[in-house]
This record gives sequence, C-alpha cells and structure tokens, in this order.
Amino acid sequence: MKSNATTPPRLHELKPVIRLAAPIAFAHMANYFMQIVDTFFVGKLGAVCLGGVALGSGLFAIVMMIAVGIMLGLDYHVSHAFGAKKYDECNRLLTHGFYLAVMLAIPMTIFLQFCAGHFGMFGIAPDIGAQAGAYLKMLSLSLLPFLLFTACRQYLQATGTAGPILIVFLCANVLNAFGNWVFIYGHLGFPAMGVAGSGIATTISRTLMLVALFCYTMARNRKMKFSLREAGLGFQRHLVRNLLSLGIPASGQLLLEVGVFVTATFMIGRLGAVQLAAHQIVLQIASFTFMMAMGISAASAVIVGQALGAHQPARAVRQGWMGIALGTGVMAFFGITMFFCATPILRSFTHEDSVIAIARQLILMAAFFQIFDGAQVVATGTLRGAGNTRASLIANLIGHWFIGLPIGLVLCFKLHWNALGIWVGLVIGLASVAGILTSVWRRISPALGRIESPPQPVAAAVSL
Repeated sequence: MKSNATTPPRLHELKPVIRLAAPIAFAHMANYFMQIVDTFFVGKLGAVCLGGVALGSGLFAIVMMIAVGIMLGLDYHVSHAFGAKKYDECNRLLTHGFYLAVMLAIPMTIFLQFCAGHFGMFGIAPDIGAQAGAYLKMLSLSLLPFLLFTACRQYLQATGTAGPILIVFLCANVLNAFGNWVFIYGHLGFPAMGVAGSGIATTISRTLMLVALFCYTMARNRKMKFSLREAGLGFQRHLVRNLLSLGIPASGQLLLEVGVFVTATFMIGRLGAVQLAAHQIVLQIASFTFMMAMGISAASAVIVGQALGAHQPARAVRQGWMGIALGTGVMAFFGITMFFCATPILRSFTHEDSVIAIARQLILMAAFFQIFDGAQVVATGTLRGAGNTRASLIANLIGHWFIGLPIGLVLCFKLHWNALGIWVGLVIGLASVAGILTSVWRRISPALGRIESPPQPVAAAVSL
C-alpha cells in the first residue's frame, strides 16, 4: 500500500515516542545533573572557583561534544538495522563504536591536558585560570570512559532500550555527589583538593558508569542470543566510514551549538568573576532543562530511524512531528517555571547578592528561549533519524554564528549591556536555528513519506 505523507498524526503513535523519550530524557538530565552537582559543591568555595569550573567544564564540553557528535552516526545506522531485523549488523556497529571512541579519546585527552595549563592565552585572569586548569586536568581523564559508555548508550537507545541507562546515571549521580563531598572539602581522611577534587569525583563516576552499562549490554545480548563475538570483532573500514559520513556533520553541528555557548562564557569571563559566576549558574540551569529536550531529540531520531528501517516512512513523518511538538511543549513548561521561580532557583546555587542580581536578568532570557531550544534540538534529532545531519550543521552556523553571536557581542561590549547582551544574542540565535530546521523538516516530509524502498540517508537530497 502506498504511504501517505499527509496522514495526520495518530495519538496512539505518540505512546512509543513517550515510552522511549521519557527514560532517555531523564537519563540526559541525570547526566547533566553531574555538572550541576559539581557547580553546587564548588559554588561554596566562591566566585573565583565557580568561574574556573565554568571555563574548565566549558572547554571540556566543546571537545567532548565533538567526539560524541561523531558517534551519533550510531543512531541512524543501528536504528535502521534494528528496524530491518539485522541484529548482527547492530553488533558490528557497536564494536566499531568502541573502536571510534578510543581513536577519538586519546588525542583529545592529550589536547585537554595541554590546555589545562594555558588558560592565560585566552585573556583569563590568572586566579580564575589556575582554578580552571586544576579542574580540567582531572576532568579530562573521564573522556575515554565516557565515550565508550556513549557507544553502549547509543546502541541500546537505537535498539529501543533506555531504562537501564537512566538507572546507571542515577546511581552515578549519587556517587558523584558523595565524591564531591569527599574530595573537594577533604572528608574520610582525604585531603581537601578544591576544584580538582570535583574533577576526580566525576572521572570515577564515569568510569563506573562504563563498567555497569557494558556489563548490562553484554548480558542483554547473550539473553537475546546475539553476541558481539558471533557478529565478528574485526575492524571493517567501511563501517567506520558509514559512521563518519553522518557523525562528522552531526559533530560539526554540536561544535557550533556548544561552541557558541562556550564562546559566550569566555567573552563574559573578560567581564570579571561576578558576571561569569552569574552566567555559569544560569547556563547550568538552562542546560539542565535542555537535557530533557535532548532526550526527546534522541528518541525522535531512533523512532524515525526504526520506522524508515521497517519501510514505514509515513509513520516516521508523523512521529517526527510528534517529537517536535512534545519537545517544544515540555520546554515551554520549563520556561514558565523559570520565569515565576527565578529567585528561589538562583538562591539554591549562591547567596551572593551581586551574583543573584545579574543572574536574575539572565534567567529571564533563558526562560524565553526554552521554546526555541526545544524546537531546534528535537528537529535536529528527527532529521538525524532520516539520515540528514547537514541541515543542522548549516542552520547552527547561520543562526548562532552569523546572527546571534554578533548581535550579542555588540550589545555586550559596544552598548555595555554586559552579560545580558550576550544572552539576548543567544535568544536570537536559537530562534533562528529553530525556524530554519522546522522549515527543513516541513519541506522534506512529503518526499520522505512517499519512499517505498529501504531509504538511504537523505542528506544529499535535502538542503537549505
């Protein structure tokens, strides 16, 4: 029967989206909550230490996102193979995800170790730079275990399993909070290590996350009667090429998106410790809520990919729109909460009135851009499920770097709006990206819904 792309969304088809999106979304939030915990414990040490962690975590985030983005090709390929019931291919892709993780982590960790001692080259004050370096030096050691963990996570998500990922993250958060308490302040016989102790706690937690999820993945595969050994462990160059063909544009998109926020952090760092501390607190809050949208985005990528792999493109289109609507609605709720509960939220991070006064202005901007952030990130995942990662790359380049950031820099340094000016630019950039990507999905949906044979990545057929 011929698929009809214009068939309206069916409410019963929202259930699988929510069923997969909920644990993935909460897992993403739990993942980011580890950084919230770091900020909470370090915040008690003062604005200089908090600013140092902001810079160290910002630089780590941009490197980590490059690597994670490259591995996002697993979403498309594993979900399509699983939808087509090609289980051996799923396992071969997981193995090559491990290979890719190691190939990325080694040079990137060396780079981060170098950067830990050279924050002065960015014009950062020596006291803040010293704290940033101490934190980054320890945190960078968590990159390899986290990327190996990511390979397992993407594999499980793409095969429709997300609950155990959430459980692992929740346990890791408890361990990370305990580790921060022990290593930052010096309890249970350990010396007080300050910000470096926070990096150690996160590294230990991520290593144990890897061990737990890898063991679960192996046990699950044995139970389902398809193991990695049976699929073959040999290195196959074409599989790595397939992952990179979608992963590199996805990585570029994440680099541009995360990079604009990291650039904003470094620009605000030039305004002093108080402005930087306020920015860091609000950025942590906004990034935490963003993890919910990221989870819905990941679920949309999987649902769309599995539907296309099962030769049901019309369902893929409907569920793509459902994911975008769900992500936008959830983020709108977070925006309303931020608007009405700004002060108590901020006071849970710091009691410094000078920091709160600035942060109150910034959190109102964060509340406003929640809707745009939800729409753009879920549209990104939906397009990735259809094999299109190039549109998101171009949209982020235009929206953030050609529109939002230049406006923010003018408002900050020319009109002296300080950190608020940067955040106004971020709002404009996110609105631009959201508008572009939803337009792209609207444009490709009719053609996608008419596909009758197993689809190839549509990146080449879909351009801005």
